[in-house]
Amino acid sequence: MDIPFGPSPRPKHSPLVTIVLQSINPRSLLMSIGAVFAGTASDSLRGNMEILPATLCLLFALFAQMAGNVIHHNFDFCHQVDHSSGREYSPFKPTVTVGIMERLGQALSLIALTIGLSLLTLTGWWGLVVGAVIVLLEWLANYGPYPLMRTPWALLITFILFGPVCVLGTSIVQSQYEATEPYSMFDLMPAFFLAGVMGLHALECHLQVIYFNYNQDRRALHNTFATRFGRPATRTVFAVCAFLSLVIMVIMGHVVSNLHSLSTTWLAFLIVPLISLGVNMYCLIRMPNADEKEQRYLRTLIASKMAFAGIAIFIAFCIIGLPSDSHLNYF
Repeated sequence: MDIPFGPSPRPKHSPLVTIVLQSINPRSLLMSIGAVFAGTASDSLRGNMEILPATLCLLFALFAQMAGNVIHHNFDFCHQVDHSSGREYSPFKPTVTVGIMERLGQALSLIALTIGLSLLTLTGWWGLVVGAVIVLLEWLANYGPYPLMRTPWALLITFILFGPVCVLGTSIVQSQYEATEPYSMFDLMPAFFLAGVMGLHALECHLQVIYFNYNQDRRALHNTFATRFGRPATRTVFAVCAFLSLVIMVIMGHVVSNLHSLSTTWLAFLIVPLISLGVNMYCLIRMPNADEKEQRYLRTLIASKMAFAGIAIFIAFCIIGLPSDSHLNYF
C-alpha cells in the first residue's frame, strides 16, 4: 500500500522524545531478548546457567541493537525516508535531527562497548573473535556509502547476528565455567539448534519490515530483497523460514531428548514452535491487505513471538533440565 507523503501529525511526545523513540525502535528489541533467552535456555538444560554473564549478554545485545537502529534510522533520515509513517521525519531542522541521532548512536555504541569489555573479562580469547565479528557485521550493515542493511545481504547479516552470534555467544559465555569439557558438542548442541531457530525468527521480522516498506524503499531507491525480487517472493521466503524453524525444533526435540536422557517426550518440544507457526501463518495471511495501523500491530506481534519463543523455551528447559551446579561466587 502506497502511503503518500504529507504533513506530519502532532506528536504525542515532545519532539526530542519522538526522535529518540523512533530511532531506537523499542519493538525490535524483543528480538534481542528472545535470542539471549534462547542461548541461556541451552545452558539451563545442562545446569550451566549463570545469571551475571547472561544479564551482561542481554544488556549488550539490547544496547548494540539500539545503537544499530539509531544509525539505521539516521541513514533513512539523510535519504529523506521515514519508514514509520512515510512522511517528513522530524519537526526539527535537518541539521539538528542528524546531530541528535548521531550523538545518540555514539552514546549507545559506547555503552554497548563498555558492556562488551565487561564480557571479555568473563571469556577467553574467543571473546575477541566474537567481538571482532560483531563489529565487522555492524560496520558492513550500517556504515559506508551504502549499508548492506539496504541490500538483499541484510538477510544473511540478520540471521548471523541474531542466530549464531547471539545465541551461541550467550551459551558459551555461561557454559565455559560449568561444562565438564568446555566448548563440547554435548553442552552446545541445543545452542546450535536454537541458533538456527532464532536466526530464522529474526529473518521473519526483517522480511515483514521490508515487505511493508516496499513502496518507501522503491521511492528511496533502496535495493532490498523485497524491491529486487518483489513482494510475492518476500512472502514465500517468510513462509519457508516459518516451516524451517518448525523442522529444526522437531529434530532438536528428538536429538536432545535422547542425548540428555530427558524424562519428557520429544513431542513436548513442539508446543512452542507450533504456536510460533500459528502466529506466522496469521501474519502471512494478513500482510497483503494490512493498513498502516495493522502493519504496526503485525510488526509488534511477530517481534513479540520471537521473545515469547525464547522465554518459553528457557522456562521449559529450566523445568526439565538438570539443576544448576554453579560454583561461581556471584549469582
